[in-house]
Amino acid sequence: MENLTYVIDHTDGILTFTINREDKRNAVNDEVMDGFKEVVNYIHTHQDVRFLVITGAGEKAFCSGGDLSEFHKLHTEQEAFGMLSKMGRILYDIATLPVPTIALINGAAVGGGCEIATACDFRLVAKSAKCGFIQGTLGITSGWGGGTYLMESGLKQDFALKMLVDSCTYEAE
Repeated sequence: MENLTYVIDHTDGILTFTINREDKRNAVNDEVMDGFKEVVNYIHTHQDVRFLVITGAGEKAFCSGGDLSEFHKLHTEQEAFGMLSKMGRILYDIATLPVPTIALINGAAVGGGCEIATACDFRLVAKSAKCGFIQGTLGITSGWGGGTYLMESGLKQDFALKMLVDSCTYEAE
């Protein structure tokens, strides 16, 4: 299953969802959200899926979060809430899938990209990758619920809070 903005591959029980917007640092737009929903529905209707891998095209970015050029078109509270709640539901659906989920972080995972990674059960991070909840640099919070997943991820609570408050990136170690 292939779309211009994402690629879904199902081979030997491994379902791979690749955000295919390398020119936009794999930023999430409405089509990518629809792709995530498609993957969640596919897993619920196909018993042969053993686990889900989420990654981004190329080597520069796993996901840079929401596509700000798209989200700046949202002018009302209702429009913003619609987008935020849609992606929030998707992250909840990913976090509660009946199969293990793996974020294959091949490059920068910042903002909403970090939120996607924290919704997964496992995170495999390339040595060159940087990760961070950088939303604070824009004067916003993590809007998709990823801050909650970070707090529940097994990190020490003080480090998880530091990640959320500092709004900086961390290198893979």
